[in-house]
Amino acid sequence: MLPVKLRANKLQIMKKLSMLCFVFAIIFTLSACNTTTIENVETTTVLPEITETTTGTSFRGMNANIYSIPVDIDLTELSVTIAYATVTDMCENPQNYENKTVRITGSFSVFDNGDRLIFSCLMMDATACCYQGLEFIRNGDFAYPDDYPNQGECITVVGTFHSYDEDGVTYAELLSAEVGL
Repeated sequence: MLPVKLRANKLQIMKKLSMLCFVFAIIFTLSACNTTTIENVETTTVLPEITETTTGTSFRGMNANIYSIPVDIDLTELSVTIAYATVTDMCENPQNYENKTVRITGSFSVFDNGDRLIFSCLMMDATACCYQGLEFIRNGDFAYPDDYPNQGECITVVGTFHSYDEDGVTYAELLSAEVGL
């Protein structure tokens, strides 16, 4: 039989171990994965103008043969995750893509920065929480809104990649862009 002092120490150690196991069990339970299916999760659309798409609108200068134009980089053939990562890389390392012909599909967006209208093709990532895109500039005498798709409409753009600096920030754009649905 163990002396009283050793028995008391053993009981204290057992209590501490039991308490520690209990704390870990509570932490594990509280941090366990949620089993709610995606159908039951409420979502909020942050950018409704680029997440809701329409189809079928035509506009002057629309290229119906947008997929027959030869390109160096075809983002439309990549998975959403890889295409999103590639556009992110284009924006972070534009020197690797200068003067390459690029095809991208996404939602049409227009932004007035006070000096000019900026037209872009935006794509969502796989989780639909973030977006990335490329500005585009069309050749020709096109007027907004008559000669452009509707805001949020799904478009495909082909153009020559170019980057420019404005106020210390590097931006990416597609020049001589052809736009189709």
